[in-house]
Amino acid sequence: MEDSANQNPEAGEALISKIFTNISSLKSAYIQLQAAHTPYDPDKIQAFDKAVISELKNLSELNYIYRENNPKPICVSPQDSRLAAEIQEQLSLLKTYENKDSEILQSEQMIEEANQKRAKLEKNLKLRGLSTEESEANSIESNVVYAKRAHKQYAFESHISQRMFIGFHHENFSIKADGGAVSKESFFHQFLATREMDPLDMLCQNPNSVFGKFCTSKYLVVVHPKGGHPRTPFYQAFLKLAKSIWLSHRLAYSFDPNVKVFQVMRGSEFSEPRVGLMVMPGFWIGGSVIQSPVYLSGVKVAE
Repeated sequence: MEDSANQNPEAGEALISKIFTNISSLKSAYIQLQAAHTPYDPDKIQAFDKAVISELKNLSELNYIYRENNPKPICVSPQDSRLAAEIQEQLSLLKTYENKDSEILQSEQMIEEANQKRAKLEKNLKLRGLSTEESEANSIESNVVYAKRAHKQYAFESHISQRMFIGFHHENFSIKADGGAVSKESFFHQFLATREMDPLDMLCQNPNSVFGKFCTSKYLVVVHPKGGHPRTPFYQAFLKLAKSIWLSHRLAYSFDPNVKVFQVMRGSEFSEPRVGLMVMPGFWIGGSVIQSPVYLSGVKVAE
């Protein structure tokens, strides 16, 4: 007794054609499913996951039809063997994707739990004085009218620069150090000697230097005490900022007369609008002025 596929070649060819069509659709859906993970898109992942499962179910149905039409094949052709092996492989994939679907659901639950923990952490940070960006900006300058929400970054720049420049008008930058007055030539030599050095290397070589004391004092002023003193990329970025201001001070006291720093007070007139906050101080160099960057309050900006 020969199987029905051998008795009806056209039916066998149609079955094989359907299988390869399903396999092609399965591969396409699988590629789209993988692409939906980068960047992570839960809606697309769910849609393509359903498409993969649908194609695998279609293959399973074709396998069922084949077995129904060929209950006890006596002679199995090589073509039928390959077909059966392909179907079995796709059924194994179906089980794999069912497991993946379960993993996706678990991942979604983990994401939801992480979001809940984040919200709880933000609440705890507020209670401990380490507030969120928006509330922190409002606490720095509460009555500034920002043209755009993103402009609140200038409040942080203003907050940091004002604290970093405290003591700039003093020759010692308000840092206690051994020794007497320093000559203008010495200031300039310090500027030349350190401008190409990595600030972290400078601290490692001599943590108790004047520059090291300057960095420590400014870090404690700028960063919340509960923020600690981590050796992280954040701290390295702070050192670059500290070094740039330190070099500005060394260079300022190399001139004769000395460069003078000035501030722009809040509410100062600026044509029609008013100064909302000073982002960075300006400088007097002899008869020349380097303007102070300021943020104007209440200025309308086209979106």
